[in-house]
Amino acid sequence: MIIQNKRNNKRFAGCSHSPVYTREGSILQPPTKRTVYTGNAKFLRSLFSRQTAISRRLLWGFILFSGTSYSVFTISFNAVKFTQNPTSIVTETVMHHHLIMPNIYVCPNSQHSKWRIEHNYPDHNRLYRYISTFYGNGEDHHGEELNLTRFDDIPLDEFLANTAPNLKPLRCKFNMRDCPAPTYRLTRYGICQYYSFDNSTVSIPGPQSSLILYVAYNNSDTTTGVLQFVDGFTLFYSQYSDQKHDVMLMSQSTTVLANRLTQVTLYPQEYTYLKPHCGTKKLDFFKQYTTEECHVECSYKAVMDKCKCWPPYFPIYKKEYPMCTFSEHARCISKEYNSFNYSTCGDCPKPCHDLVFNRNVEYGEFHEPIQRLIKKYKLTKRLGILSSVEIGAFQIFFPSLDVTLHREREDYSTTQFVSELGGAAGLFLGVSLISVIKIIDHLFTLAAKHYEDVVQEYSYSVKRVRENICQTDLQVRSTL
Repeated sequence: MIIQNKRNNKRFAGCSHSPVYTREGSILQPPTKRTVYTGNAKFLRSLFSRQTAISRRLLWGFILFSGTSYSVFTISFNAVKFTQNPTSIVTETVMHHHLIMPNIYVCPNSQHSKWRIEHNYPDHNRLYRYISTFYGNGEDHHGEELNLTRFDDIPLDEFLANTAPNLKPLRCKFNMRDCPAPTYRLTRYGICQYYSFDNSTVSIPGPQSSLILYVAYNNSDTTTGVLQFVDGFTLFYSQYSDQKHDVMLMSQSTTVLANRLTQVTLYPQEYTYLKPHCGTKKLDFFKQYTTEECHVECSYKAVMDKCKCWPPYFPIYKKEYPMCTFSEHARCISKEYNSFNYSTCGDCPKPCHDLVFNRNVEYGEFHEPIQRLIKKYKLTKRLGILSSVEIGAFQIFFPSLDVTLHREREDYSTTQFVSELGGAAGLFLGVSLISVIKIIDHLFTLAAKHYEDVVQEYSYSVKRVRENICQTDLQVRSTL
């Protein structure tokens, strides 16, 4: 029994009836619950206490309710407006020191020469009568009466090159200097003359710095083409100097009539859009992106996939597609391209930056010296055949060096939203950045105090349990 008591004394050594002390030497007391009210909480507690007059409580309660309701309504309204991201277009005019002359395509409205068709393809009787059908403009007899397959032995690229009509440039001036020599390109509108000015600039507005070109053609040696039923030739202008980036759009074209001076006045329009409302994508046929080129590429691919062949004036799409024959071009390519629905090209967003030209077209008489030159020229045989010769001319110039800028801007920016949010919250709720920081700091302080109280209460409970065990053990030992 004595041994057992020694063991118990050793086991419960340190147990006593004295109070529990902390490490600092003070008596450990049970933690007390504390609630601290500061700032707005103190004001609200005093406001709604029973010690405050009922009239005052009602007045301040109405003010508090009204202010809170208005603040919540204003904040929610501004939040909805901000999420809708409203924008508007701001237009301004800026004068530049110089403007870049666009590149020019000159395409005959008659894409084929009747004389060259008969001369180069004598075995195909009256082939020129089927040119309209070749471009999808003739009546559709499903190939039975027309028998277009008899022309399928003619390679399409050779046919387009060997039957192109002749356009003879008579006079071309740009900035009162001779124009560069044109190159010839195969396009959807036939063999066209291409004038590249290598980003040449115009620093003086008006006709004196214009591009002026006189072209002669044989009016009696015409058939038809994509631009059928219109005499003369068509002028296409593009703001891009890269050959692979050029796209010929009817919206940027002008018909040049015979025996008339076609004056084209260009007005540059520059558009800039914000990122959420614009975009870009990689194109296979063009180096840079525009919405028009995206639509053109979409139509090219859709037409070639439908017809399973490749017309020579289209970019190469798939190597397994052979060159189209005469009948395939007439029955499929032309019809599909003419009736293509561009709304099916859904993934063609507008670019974030774009440059287009608005135009004003006027037709007038030639100047007297030019008229004498034309009469003299018509008496010659410059075109290689004796027939009627017509001359068309056009003049392109900028009336001023002004560029109209169209910029999209946010009607409700992030800065404005934060400003109105802070105004609504601060005026009626008394909320500011400092108060928000104080509230966050107060929450962290309360959390830290609560954690400290929990730890202290747990430590006190453990020590009290140990003390009770010691008391019980001593009582048991005293009875032995």
